[in-house]
Amino acid sequence: MAASSGPELSEDQISEIYDIVYGPQQRAGFGGMVADQKAGLITIYEAAPGDAAATARGLGALKMIGTSADPKAVSLPKRWRIRYITEGPSLATLDSVIARLSTVQPFAGDLKDVLSGYGINYAKHVVQVDVTTLTPSLIAEGSVAFGKLVRFAVEPISVLTSGTAQQQNDAKPFFGGTKIITSAGLGCTGGYMAYNSATQHFGLLTDGHCFTALNQSTYQGQIAASQLMGNDVIRSFQNGSSDGAFVDTTAQGVNVDPDIYTSLPQGGNVTGTGHTLDFQTMCTDGSVTGENCSGTAQSGSVDVCHNFSDNNGVIVNVCHVTKVQGSSQLCVGGDSGGPVYSLPAQGSNYDSYTAYGLIEGVDPGTNDCWYNEIFSEESTLGPTVITGGVHEFTPIVRGNFQGTLDVNQYDTASGTSPGGAPVYKYQLIMQGDGNLVLYSPAGALWSSGTSVASSYAIMQGDGNLVIYRQGGIAVWSTHTYGNPGSWLLVQGDGNTVIYKPGNIPIWATNTCCSRP
Repeated sequence: MAASSGPELSEDQISEIYDIVYGPQQRAGFGGMVADQKAGLITIYEAAPGDAAATARGLGALKMIGTSADPKAVSLPKRWRIRYITEGPSLATLDSVIARLSTVQPFAGDLKDVLSGYGINYAKHVVQVDVTTLTPSLIAEGSVAFGKLVRFAVEPISVLTSGTAQQQNDAKPFFGGTKIITSAGLGCTGGYMAYNSATQHFGLLTDGHCFTALNQSTYQGQIAASQLMGNDVIRSFQNGSSDGAFVDTTAQGVNVDPDIYTSLPQGGNVTGTGHTLDFQTMCTDGSVTGENCSGTAQSGSVDVCHNFSDNNGVIVNVCHVTKVQGSSQLCVGGDSGGPVYSLPAQGSNYDSYTAYGLIEGVDPGTNDCWYNEIFSEESTLGPTVITGGVHEFTPIVRGNFQGTLDVNQYDTASGTSPGGAPVYKYQLIMQGDGNLVLYSPAGALWSSGTSVASSYAIMQGDGNLVIYRQGGIAVWSTHTYGNPGSWLLVQGDGNTVIYKPGNIPIWATNTCCSRP
């Protein structure tokens, strides 16, 4: 066993490592990866025995991670270290076991009627076969066919979580984590803003089972329940495949916010996508349950194929799904399609969220929740998740402004344009001419329209943002008094918002998604 070494790495860099370890040219040399969230440690298993050439090729590529040659070297925040252990069979060996599950007799015949899922258990170095009922004869047949490379677990057939969404936190432009309703009559949750390079259109990723066919209408929210967001122009929901859909909003002239609704007042800024590792901590964010960050990815149930029952009792085998287990309810009906993401580093000045998946289903009577892996959604559907720059906050309280902006002082946030353009900043500045102005690099987005020199702005304790001229005379306000404990936030999406406790927006400049 090798001790952890090297620089601390970001989740973007861990995704680079995943692509190397799990890549087709290296699967014969490695056994996978697992995470220790509390220790900030990723363990990489070198196969024993394994293909020495594949292992050497992978280790050579891994040495570049964290160096100046690494394109993700500047990504933030840094929270992970790496260690290597030589242990267990290779991923290629376990792949071959999975390929034989449906062909080796009499094992395959007896397994067929009780199978609920299958995949690689990276911590145990075996193929885990989930069954609804486990019999001694099945155990014996598995041992004869596969030796110690198969492990059984009793798991139920899970239930898809489409239903009646109840989330009240709806807003325009639309964003992940809020309610959507389809013309199929199903309530689900919006996932992530995505870009379809084939049509150069933007839209929203959600689950394919929220629809019954292509080109069904999607509506959003309590506030905008009659607002047509778009249609599901790309959809996948069939046995042995991913479950996902892309709702094209550009065609309807509708804006989608690249952020997601979270417990943090500024919302969540999606900065990258990742591949789930065993034991990694995840947040689920369905429109019924809301954000819950108590989920832990279960070993043996990461990136597997699993059976789900729909509202009509039809069973579909969905692949590239992961199960998280929580200390409280993670998802229920109506949460399908909601974002699943990593929890930002505690105590950090960054609200960097990495997208990992979309809520899929639940094990009845438990806190267990299943989700689709986002990398599979992207590769199956085509559109890719829009990621922005990390919000780096300079103000005082929880990254949000409460206090006074004197002349030439400003509050700021950062973001990036779709496609990975350089980071740019939005600034809300109290100018010397008395005008409070929100700027992007392209120019002014909004202003208070005031012009009394030497004025200053105060985000007051009663929830009102007020501009005072010298002598304490108010010349402008947002009229949001009566909301004690509120704060103002310059967001990385270009919008400036006042939130009251409960993360409820009560005023905004309505300049979201203005890109230079």
